[in-house]
Amino acid sequence: MNRLIYIALALLLIPTQGFARDDYRSKLGFEIKGLKTNRHPTPGWLAGINWARFIGKSDAHAGLSGYYGTPTGNDPKLESIWFVGGTVGYDGKFSRTDVFELKLLVGYGQAKLDGTEATSYFTVEPSLGYGFALGKGYRLLITASYIHQNRANQFSGLTFGFRFDRKTETTVKHVEP
Repeated sequence: MNRLIYIALALLLIPTQGFARDDYRSKLGFEIKGLKTNRHPTPGWLAGINWARFIGKSDAHAGLSGYYGTPTGNDPKLESIWFVGGTVGYDGKFSRTDVFELKLLVGYGQAKLDGTEATSYFTVEPSLGYGFALGKGYRLLITASYIHQNRANQFSGLTFGFRFDRKTETTVKHVEP
């Protein structure tokens, strides 16, 4: 299991320019959000990293995401929640500066709280975001999602947060001899 986590984290941290092609576009972002689980009234937090590659010249993308946090905001040694997974999504624009994103994460997760530890072999997180293009590929989004952890339903819940990400594009020019 630990190998799976290390492989997912390594893939998230691969430099986005490592696969340079003339049509390569990607994005890398950091997100922090509050989590309200079904089990407890006190909110927790999650921090995560998102990487995605755009499919061709479209605004659809596929990638990887990983999150870690605490279900009720207490000491991470006593409680934790984490999940990693593959993502598919779509980025769009309402105007030159107003942007939105629709995303679906499907993956694996674990959580522990109050002596209860649960493994979810199937985690789903549909999310949406609305924000502003800051220029030069940078964006700030306000996000909302619902985390559903199968076999760990007490750790499922709503999230609201902020994501800062950057879209990159390669500018490879073909040189003819």
